Amino acid sequence: MWKPFIKYPDLTVSYRSGDQGIVTIAEDGTITPVKKGETSVYAATPRTDTFGACETELFLYVLPEENGLYLTDTTCHFYYNGKEYQPGELPFDTEKELCLTHPALKRFIEDYLSPLQKKLEPTEAVLTAILNYGSQYFDKNFPFEKYGSSLESGKTDWMLLLYRKQGLCAYNASLLCYLMYLSGLPAMQVDSPVTESRAHSWNLIEHNGFYYNLEEYHFLHKPRERYVIPPLSKKTAAYFPGHIIGQYAVHFPQSGKLDETMKFEDLGRDLAQACPVLMYERGKNGEYLVRFEEIRKDHIPVWADGTPLKLEEITYKNMETDTDDDQYNKEAKPLFDEANKLLWEEIRPLMEK
Repeated sequence: MWKPFIKYPDLTVSYRSGDQGIVTIAEDGTITPVKKGETSVYAATPRTDTFGACETELFLYVLPEENGLYLTDTTCHFYYNGKEYQPGELPFDTEKELCLTHPALKRFIEDYLSPLQKKLEPTEAVLTAILNYGSQYFDKNFPFEKYGSSLESGKTDWMLLLYRKQGLCAYNASLLCYLMYLSGLPAMQVDSPVTESRAHSWNLIEHNGFYYNLEEYHFLHKPRERYVIPPLSKKTAAYFPGHIIGQYAVHFPQSGKLDETMKFEDLGRDLAQACPVLMYERGKNGEYLVRFEEIRKDHIPVWADGTPLKLEEITYKNMETDTDDDQYNKEAKPLFDEANKLLWEEIRPLMEK
């Protein structure tokens, strides 16, 4: 049963199905799947003294079969035998098999991820697959003022994003997190504090005990020819909380990895002996390849053309500060600058011969 306005029991809501051949919807909001397919259902409310007139769309990917199994938007709900499940609550194999029925996710898992997992280190394979899949699939929408909506209708998530192939930072960070979950890579979505000029969401990943801020805009939508992402160190990890990163939600935790009890200050490691960086660059075939390289006194990573990695390429970047348009966050810029100074203090001795 779907009731998007359940918090407002006195509010009059009318429901309709976009295609009754795929799903029917009763007056009380109960959805009944009829056959496999894609459609939307809608909930409309009239104008009142408290609310403006509103219509909420819910996109469905339906797999009725014998159990009435279907999945929807709003943080990706799964419905199975009339019960609602959040991602991670169904058996993983069941959930992954369900995702293979969606054309876009099937393409990611079978065409991008599976072949790479046979060739590359697991984390590198996951990120390479997501980067090549996402750079060909999604578009970014900047004019967020056009997306003003009620709290309920604003909860767009990865299913609707796959449907429309465009969305804002929170939607994309949520989808990126889910793709990493399907691929077995520990990840979480982090949200910056809301300021007068900006609010933003991105991802945090774990690899071999190090933690990396993964900016979904640069990584997924507008990937550069080559890019470097440094890990959070002890110094910088202690600097970020409360300034750049506010409250964060753990979407798809894995045991012993990222979870809601972890303090952000505890994520960093000392980089005095070596600094592992995430590097990606576009190859001659037009596809990107992700790799992890370790910077040591006796080893400076090089790009495919033989160019050594430079210190100034190893910086913390974020869509909040690495843009010249109206998305720019003046409050966050000096914080990123200070974090980069601390990072360079640790890495510079490793790059000096």
